[in-house]
Amino acid sequence: MKRNNKYPLLIITGVFTMITSFLIGQNTLLVPAQFPTIQNAIDASTSGDTVLVDPGEYFEGINLGGRSIVVASKFLTTNDPSYITSTIINGTGLVNQDIVAIINGEDSTTLISGFTLKSGTYNTWGRSGVLVANDGNGPSSCTLDHLIIDSIESDGQGPGIFINGNSNVNINYCTLQNNFSAANGGAVYIENSDVNIHSTVVSNNESNIDGGGLFINSSTVDIDSCLIANNECYLSGTGGHGGGIAIFDVFNGPSTVNISNTVISYNISNTGGGLYTYESFGIIEYSEITNNSASGDGGGLTCSRSNPQLINVTLSNNMAPAGSDLLVAHGGSNISILNTIVWSPIGTIGSPTISATYSNISGGFPGQGNINQYPIYVDAAND
Repeated sequence: MKRNNKYPLLIITGVFTMITSFLIGQNTLLVPAQFPTIQNAIDASTSGDTVLVDPGEYFEGINLGGRSIVVASKFLTTNDPSYITSTIINGTGLVNQDIVAIINGEDSTTLISGFTLKSGTYNTWGRSGVLVANDGNGPSSCTLDHLIIDSIESDGQGPGIFINGNSNVNINYCTLQNNFSAANGGAVYIENSDVNIHSTVVSNNESNIDGGGLFINSSTVDIDSCLIANNECYLSGTGGHGGGIAIFDVFNGPSTVNISNTVISYNISNTGGGLYTYESFGIIEYSEITNNSASGDGGGLTCSRSNPQLINVTLSNNMAPAGSDLLVAHGGSNISILNTIVWSPIGTIGSPTISATYSNISGGFPGQGNINQYPIYVDAAND
């Protein structure tokens, strides 16, 4: 995969907080001391149990089978991050099987924590590192915590994490890196579900269609305190939307995506280098969309028939032939901008509605309190 690693690839550190609401359950099943494989322990468990896994590399795929349990490395009991990298579930050799499957109506007490998931097999069946779905027993819920999902390649969507079927998922303190999709969502694909993503890195992923990092379709998603960097998507012709994040309304109504305290940088696509939204709603606040690029339009952000609010956002140093930092397209778009820097002229296609107040917009823009002055950025840590 091609990479432009201008933004450092990193794992969020300093945030390894014990998940106290998910501590050891009513019974603890030990792998490999009591059970040779993780799946053996899961099969012997009942809802409320904990499967605790020693360091090692486990070549298997696991399916919770409707059990609402905790499956974790010793990171859960020690808060030692070394257990995350030393406890590996390796999907190499799996055929038509996800590495972790949560698909049978598991409830919100379900936790997967403290593992590295990876695979050395290109998956021609479109399978993923984690699948959360509804396999006929109702929507599934879970928390994915302190996982590294690395180098999973698939001809399907969302090789890192695939979520659909009205699932409810929390993704906390995870790193998704170096994954590849021949379809949508280089790392994460979300459809018809409610998802919270917190303190997570999505970096160096690639898709061949839309959403180099994340593809969100007809879902409600909150993204907070995340880094979305160095992802890319390309599609010949007019495709390749959202190098970092692509947000769509394809099947069951518009998506509502709220993004806060997040950096979206050094992503690449044909349109919407950092972020692309289509027929979607949401608030982007206290975030930075910088140093992204698009070969078509909207180097930082492209809004097509969408109604986002931008509050305390910085869009600068993005590159595209049209709308370097921000491109707003078509009559269905109604975008509100407040206390925001857009340091290139806003690009438009068609007749969108744009309102801006108390913002710094290159070239000027009508609205109360707007200015057109070069922003003097300060390194808060060193200046």
